[in-house]
Amino acid sequence: MDINITQHRILKYIWKKRRTVRKEISEYLNVNPSTVTRNLADLLKVGIVRSYGFISTSRTVGRKSELIGIDEQWRRIVGISIERGEITTLLVSLTGEILEKKRDFMEVNSENIVGVISNAVSYFKDSGHVVSIAVPGIVSNGVIVFSMALGIKNLDLKSAIEKISGKRVYVVNDANAVSANFSDEAENLVCFLLSIPYNLSEEVGMGAGLWLNGKLYQGSHSAAGESGSGFRVVEKSGTIEDLKSGRFKPSEMEKFVKLIGGKIALLSQFLDPDLVVISGDVDLLPERSKRKLLSEVRKNLISNIEITIDTGGSESIARGAAMALVNEMMNNIEMMKNYIWF
Repeated sequence: MDINITQHRILKYIWKKRRTVRKEISEYLNVNPSTVTRNLADLLKVGIVRSYGFISTSRTVGRKSELIGIDEQWRRIVGISIERGEITTLLVSLTGEILEKKRDFMEVNSENIVGVISNAVSYFKDSGHVVSIAVPGIVSNGVIVFSMALGIKNLDLKSAIEKISGKRVYVVNDANAVSANFSDEAENLVCFLLSIPYNLSEEVGMGAGLWLNGKLYQGSHSAAGESGSGFRVVEKSGTIEDLKSGRFKPSEMEKFVKLIGGKIALLSQFLDPDLVVISGDVDLLPERSKRKLLSEVRKNLISNIEITIDTGGSESIARGAAMALVNEMMNNIEMMKNYIWF
């Protein structure tokens, strides 16, 4: 079966609503009920949607409507987060439910990234039908154009993994992936992804994922959200292990918190979204420093923008990678056909 435009519109509405009935679909899409029924028949037959029983939708005694929703067992996505020191792999349903997870700590670089990802994909080889990978840096059409964190330039990661795994592959910037992870919470949001290096003498990287008008925004040259170099967490030498152990007091991080908070506020005010998410390695900071960071951002904002700190870490990135692909498929029928419709 080849999905048509009407079926794609119906599918997108069902996916957004999670559960709905034929009458709602007909009214929302402004099509005849018989058109909905005819096109739904094919979607039910292929298995991407299913019946979840009947509910009462009318005051008329005995009248019930069939509840339709996405079948979470139909296709699954392997969502992968790649950072310099770890790889997180999730098995995710089309509706975003995390079914299985695996996390490994290792050095990832230009020499081993293809092998590392191939091994991760093979872990779910019998369950995941497509693969979506989130990486730090500029990504365009499956190519890592430049990633300072991974030491990579012009690597066609999509083609390399597809050749080895035999699966369709999608590649997205990690900050954009996190913004897709929160896409259910706001129509317009920006996610700031902090990447604290193991060696604290190096600067913290910060990317910004942009979710605008219900879609991922990557810019005209796929570089939207690259916010430049960051700042050191502390002036003294040390490692992430020292940060985790509590060796550094919040007072020693005040300069970092003030500078990064000001930068987040400046970019947030410029974009003026509904929601600002601070994600990534922010959870490594002491609770007092996180509260101070939120206070610093709010202090520098003119608008009353909602702000939240995401403590999901690499799991948010990996799930976001999967949801970024699903959103692309629901907004683009050709993406749907190429990636998952078979």
